[in-house]
Amino acid sequence: MSLATIIKKIDEEAEAQCQELIAQARVEDEQIVTYARVKAQEEAVNILRHAEEELQTVKSKQMATTLLHLRKEKLDNRQRILQEVFTETLRRVAALTPDQRRAIIKTILLSVKEERQGSILPSISDRSLLDQAFLQEINDELAQQGRSLRFTLSERSAEIDQGFIVDFEDFDVNYSVEKVLTGLWEDIKGDVSKRLFEN
Repeated sequence: MSLATIIKKIDEEAEAQCQELIAQARVEDEQIVTYARVKAQEEAVNILRHAEEELQTVKSKQMATTLLHLRKEKLDNRQRILQEVFTETLRRVAALTPDQRRAIIKTILLSVKEERQGSILPSISDRSLLDQAFLQEINDELAQQGRSLRFTLSERSAEIDQGFIVDFEDFDVNYSVEKVLTGLWEDIKGDVSKRLFEN
């Protein structure tokens, strides 16, 4: 079997894994949205019941104050629900299989914009995922793309729960699971909030 055939097969398998991960992420996204929607509906019922009880007992001059309080309570509950969704997402990512985690790590490393050597400091929990063979596979793919970015494995470990840090000597890039998800969450939180609370 020629090297080109092997590389093609690896590319096809990686593409298939990526498609599978994307499909799984879409399913999980729907599960998370459904979970959050149920929570939001429960909270809406509670807030509405609470609001109706309060509105029946307050005098008209206290109505403005009460409404402001209810709006704040509603916003606080929305924030709490959004935080629960994020926490659940973080839990699900942490529970992915090693192969799924490797596919995500590979995608991240191939998307790094630098064009020089970087040293990877894995978290203690992820050191087994980032071995020399795995990094060589990534370096080979970068070389095929004509890029000068290369990765080496550091003897040191990153002081993070999960994920890794890339050390470029003059600066580090933190790819801890929580940091990456927090960045993604900030990008999509508005859309998630709209989907959950638009009604």
